[in-house]
Amino acid sequence: MQTMPRCRDCGKFCHPVEWKIIYSGALPEPQEEIYKCAGCAEKNGSFQPQEGIKPECSCGRLTHNARLSGPQQREEDHE
Repeated sequence: MQTMPRCRDCGKFCHPVEWKIIYSGALPEPQEEIYKCAGCAEKNGSFQPQEGIKPECSCGRLTHNARLSGPQQREEDHE
């Protein structure tokens, strides 16, 4: 069973909207995977790619956890 990840900024368990993998070593290997919740991503900004690592391999957004707004809202959001 997997546990919910914690937001790196606020420390709360969350449905993350952003992720980052921190690499270390002479031959960079993944060391740690960190996340941000929607509130912290909006308030503090997005993760920045790690120097020397391709941006698409370093950090990104998890769109399946982002809330829809405007006319695209799902019906269950209204209930």
